[in-house]
Amino acid sequence: MIKNKKAARAAASVGYSVFRFALLIAIGYIVIYPVIYMISSSVKTPAAFSDPSIIYIPKKITFEYYSIAVKALDYVSSLLSTLKYELVSAVIEILICSFIAYGLARFDFKGKRFLNLCLYLLFWFRRK
Repeated sequence: MIKNKKAARAAASVGYSVFRFALLIAIGYIVIYPVIYMISSSVKTPAAFSDPSIIYIPKKITFEYYSIAVKALDYVSSLLSTLKYELVSAVIEILICSFIAYGLARFDFKGKRFLNLCLYLLFWFRRK
């Protein structure tokens, strides 16, 4: 009787593991397929788009579309501008949060538990 239960648990465990693996593979395929398709489409030549035999791996690879995008979007200056603003914002946020966290951790004051509760609720129920 005990061997049958152990065998049943082992079979259930293996079945569950196979199910999880298959589910992860399916979800991974659903998520990664559009990315692979877009990357392969971005390096195709204009003639390859009209050839139905070419789906994933183009016969000739070109980075023409990337150079057009870099020129049209003024990519380098846009990237530097974004990095500048985001780094300044991140430093300010880290400083403010560290001061507040130090005060909440070090000092006892009226309403401290309520503020901690509000912080926990913000972490649990934040917007996406």
